[in-house]
Amino acid sequence: MNYVVGSGPAGVFAAFALLGRGQRVTMLDAGNQLEPTLRQSLVQLQQTPRPQWTPGKISFLKQNVAPDRKGVGLKYAYGSDYPYRDVDRFTPLELKNVNLTASLAAGGFSTVWGAAMMPYAQHDLAGWPITQAQLAPHYVAVLAQIDYSAVADDLAEKWPLYHDHPTALRPSLQAKSLLDKIRPSLPSLKDAGIFVGSSRLAVRAKDCVYCGLCMYGCPYELIFNSAQLLPRLMRDPNFTYTPGVIVQRVNESAGEVTIHAISKQDSSPLIFVAERVYLGAGVLNSTRILLESMQAYDTPITLADSSYFLVPWMRWRGQRGVATEPLHTLSQLFLEILDPAVSANTVHLQLYTYNDLYVGAIKKMLGPAYGVMRPAVEAALGRLHILQGYLHSTESPSIELRLRRDGDRSKMTLTSRPAISDHRTRIGALMKKLARHRRQLGGFPVKPMLNIPDAGRGFHNGGTFPMRNNPGPFQSDTLGRPPDFSRVHLIDSSTFPTVPATTITLSVMANAHRIGSVEL
Repeated sequence: MNYVVGSGPAGVFAAFALLGRGQRVTMLDAGNQLEPTLRQSLVQLQQTPRPQWTPGKISFLKQNVAPDRKGVGLKYAYGSDYPYRDVDRFTPLELKNVNLTASLAAGGFSTVWGAAMMPYAQHDLAGWPITQAQLAPHYVAVLAQIDYSAVADDLAEKWPLYHDHPTALRPSLQAKSLLDKIRPSLPSLKDAGIFVGSSRLAVRAKDCVYCGLCMYGCPYELIFNSAQLLPRLMRDPNFTYTPGVIVQRVNESAGEVTIHAISKQDSSPLIFVAERVYLGAGVLNSTRILLESMQAYDTPITLADSSYFLVPWMRWRGQRGVATEPLHTLSQLFLEILDPAVSANTVHLQLYTYNDLYVGAIKKMLGPAYGVMRPAVEAALGRLHILQGYLHSTESPSIELRLRRDGDRSKMTLTSRPAISDHRTRIGALMKKLARHRRQLGGFPVKPMLNIPDAGRGFHNGGTFPMRNNPGPFQSDTLGRPPDFSRVHLIDSSTFPTVPATTITLSVMANAHRIGSVEL
């Protein structure tokens, strides 16, 4: 029996690969779920015709969302914090200039992600013992299992689609106008190292009603969440799902692995015996389990992080009717920057057009003056976009992780460590580059409002046990096995030697599928 720990994107796709080889699989999962009352409200909304969605009927979606100029903080799902619940109880963290948490939800962080999907390009995989070509068939396998909104455009030259017939969401009026403006300049922008194309999203595009509520949680659950695949897995007689389990450590001996866990309900001890264990509980939880197993307390481990930043983007001309247009509010366009004067690796940018969170943030900034300035604000909203960006982890601050004993339990301490080369300088160089090409790009970044949060805030991180061809201490082989383990495999981003900028979840799923596909 193979045991998979975690129902996030890594765990689900490792399970698919194992089942595809005829293996028996039991998935152990903490399994936090949306509260029944909110689930009932969501079902009622789904059963209500769209024209009858009054502000009162959708108000539960917007609970606990308080945007400001720096964003919205932790993203809630349908007004609930269930993706982050119980972390203090079971996986306590002490953060020092770090903004990061773990998830014990069924589906992990895919319950609250932005659905952006880009593969890794070979030029961003320096130091990896596997190649883009080795990941390619697993990108294909993953994308065959989920809904995928994408367009064949200039991005495919370096970042293949890995899908023959994707569907595509309709762009917003702002996004269509901007892309129409940029299109004649695409060749010259490419010469300057700026690749522009439509966003790629894990969304069931054909059923989208363009209600503009994506950022609160899709009312029709059209945004991919790996927990949505659990019913499909459970139809396989070789698969068993066991929620309510907190795995604490593993012990390998005599050709088997003993899993030591506790019940989430009452903390009673649980024991499972496995032929192999695949740890896909998310980088923090998987790292904690492995460090506990090794009794590696007070040992500094490096957690690689892809630095995250936000900046407003203003168009030269505004678009009318943005506040009333039917649209989706996920990323509309991707911009990939390849310029050694900015970074030795790809810089990834996601462009967002109007959503009502902007209004909330502006109201908070202006306070009582909003009423007087409302006409000017509404005009500005037609020009306003947001760029969300990421740097490669080798050019970003890292995070030092230590597992410490804290009475009768353990606690992880996360401490920010500066980048080898100043990431703020690189982001500043990017702002200048975008400003230089403002005519071709149809707008410019508002640099005074650039926001660079603490390390970890972008949730693109990993590399605590990086893959190596010949792994040493606190490393892993190409199948995610650390030294002294032959039957325990890390399958999430814990094994990534670096974290490229171009989103993380698709490559997490592909790499987990690759590891699960190997006959051992």
